[in-house]
Amino acid sequence: NATRIGLTTEAVVDAAWRRSFRPLFRAGRFDPVASVAWAALGVEAINASEHQAVSAEAAQQGVVLLKNARGALPLRAGAKLAVVGPMGVTTGGLLSDYAGDDICFGGDWHCMTTIADAIAAANVGGETTQAQGVEVDGGGTDGVAAALELVAAADVAVLVLGINKTIE
Repeated sequence: NATRIGLTTEAVVDAAWRRSFRPLFRAGRFDPVASVAWAALGVEAINASEHQAVSAEAAQQGVVLLKNARGALPLRAGAKLAVVGPMGVTTGGLLSDYAGDDICFGGDWHCMTTIADAIAAANVGGETTQAQGVEVDGGGTDGVAAALELVAAADVAVLVLGINKTIE
């Protein structure tokens, strides 16, 4: 439809298709199952502890603090924190589109925690409040007043924003 109404060309769509599918072809996703090495992996390899540890280490090494001029980080344990923002109170959308549907063994999200809950767990001896504030993919702002109240009562506010798969 986009090509028909002049928003793009077939050449652009073809280039995007090639860019998207080339890695899948290279990985053997369209080859007969018996001919690809990963087909021999058993269920014990899915979400294995060793793989989780490697993934966690990669994530930790990938975090970059660009500026900490006033020494706000690291957050001190025992503080009164307010975690606000739509991406702080959900697990949906924390992973990219490439993560697949079976994030946790069993096909749901039980092995993940929200950013707000993770901060609360690390804030030993402190108080951590959380609010969505606004919606990621809509115009809903009904939660803004409640979020601002939490921020006003906190020592530190952590704002967690972003996009999710509905608008990515």
